[in-house]
Amino acid sequence: MRSFFSVALIFTILCISAPAITQEEQAEPAFPSISGLMYETFKGIDRPLFNEYFALLVEKFEGNPDARWSIWNENMSVAYRITGLPEGLHSVAAITERRQTGFQEFTEEERALWDKAWQTRQVQLYSAIPALSYVPEGFTMEDMRQLPWRRVEIHHVEWDQAPAWRAAVARMNEINREYGIDNMVVTVWSGGLGTTAMSFMVRSADESQEAYRANRMERNGIREAHREEIRDLFMQMNAATRHIERHDQTVAPNLSRRGTAR
Repeated sequence: MRSFFSVALIFTILCISAPAITQEEQAEPAFPSISGLMYETFKGIDRPLFNEYFALLVEKFEGNPDARWSIWNENMSVAYRITGLPEGLHSVAAITERRQTGFQEFTEEERALWDKAWQTRQVQLYSAIPALSYVPEGFTMEDMRQLPWRRVEIHHVEWDQAPAWRAAVARMNEINREYGIDNMVVTVWSGGLGTTAMSFMVRSADESQEAYRANRMERNGIREAHREEIRDLFMQMNAATRHIERHDQTVAPNLSRRGTAR
């Protein structure tokens, strides 16, 4: 059986050793309760068993208002669990302890289900960067929950190139605000603690992939006067990035305890 408790130990070490979240990385005003994310990637999943396992968790944590997560599906063999961290990385220890306590109460059959539901699980921690996020005025967390689809890009950037990447995103946000763009919701997160490269996760929210494409085309038309500058900004981001991962995700509300749908 894969080790559940070794992961808990790693989380605790990260929380103790992690630097404090900077003022820029505090949660943006539209989402004051979330300043970080625990981002779990499940690969090689057995879809029926995976669904059964998380439906079991939803039932087990019923009545516990502090147990919150959202499940996102990419395809039949890859899924994600995203958990909001109200106090940033310092929330990880409490969340891990709560899950560990619940796991100790599992029956043998439930432990077997956990062991068979997926092949590999990877955990990453991210801090919010509100200064680089783009949320229309008046947009709320509840509005975010109503958007079931995400385009997720993870940019792996050398640490010395991070300022150029950030500057490009900040300038694009300025252009979008200049035109009053209101059909775009993008949150930006930083990770990569203890690695040679910083990871920026960009999560674009929309109703569907089709809606995302249509809204992107509409934005391109509105910003036509800045087309050349926007192209140069994307080139600046790409030059600073050594690798980009792209994932399309759709929420599974029946497997989620919706504290966040970022």
